Amino acid sequence: MVQVEVCVDSVASAAAAVEGVARRVEVAAALAVGGVTASAAVVAAVAREVARRRCGTEAFVLLRCRPGHFVYSEHEIAVMQDDARLFAANPDVAGLVVGALRPDGAVDHAALRLLLSAGDEARAAAALPPLSWTFHRAIDVSRDPVESVLELVRQHKRITRVLTSGAAPSAWEGRDTIRRMVAAAAAAAEQAGDRSEPNEAFAVMAGGGLKPELAAALVRYTAVSQLHGSFARAEASPMLLPPGCSMASAASAASSTDAASRASEYDVMVADAELVRRCVQEANTAISS
Repeated sequence: MVQVEVCVDSVASAAAAVEGVARRVEVAAALAVGGVTASAAVVAAVAREVARRRCGTEAFVLLRCRPGHFVYSEHEIAVMQDDARLFAANPDVAGLVVGALRPDGAVDHAALRLLLSAGDEARAAAALPPLSWTFHRAIDVSRDPVESVLELVRQHKRITRVLTSGAAPSAWEGRDTIRRMVAAAAAAAEQAGDRSEPNEAFAVMAGGGLKPELAAALVRYTAVSQLHGSFARAEASPMLLPPGCSMASAASAASSTDAASRASEYDVMVADAELVRRCVQEANTAISS
């Protein structure tokens, strides 16, 4: 079965993901900039809601201390290690999502080992089942996404999947690269031998601008077994907005001169259960037909 993961920033979106039969939710904040680590309270609330429903959906948490590039300082790594320890001790959290690069665009394996060790040690100390780990879309700005996948498979058995758009604006546009990544990961995993428990078979998860109507074609073309998206719709603000008032930067506000643009700043994006369900259904027609 093709698994669908939904990135969420609220309990409402998590509930919609569960209703749409998502396999996982990835909890994050600031989804408009690719996501950063959500507050501890949001993570706890989302993970608790998912666990309460006892539906088989798992909660993963993004570890990304800030927006922007993926070359992290010693202090930033330390912050993400602390987050890893905090979230790993939560029994309602099943996995963590990480990524780090060196200035030359290569995967920063040293940083990854620090993050994985922090989470795994805290998990063991809490006497909880092992975490599952995902490498996020930092891979799309690495110097060679296909080579980066090979390195992850060979050097990090604890990482079981990578999220990618194929280094393109959307997964559909990056489908040729994604297909190469899937083939490379399969070959490398076979060469590496046993990825025994608690490790799953390594998976390439396609995401980025994913539309349900393209899910089946994307699965057929790339042979991915996992998909990722926000599947969100805008909920209009109930507030009466004074003309010209914006919380955005001066430059952004100046470019939003019409009322509709100003209003959209106050919209809230919430996952749509029907869009999630459609993606699950469409994706799985690719393996049943």
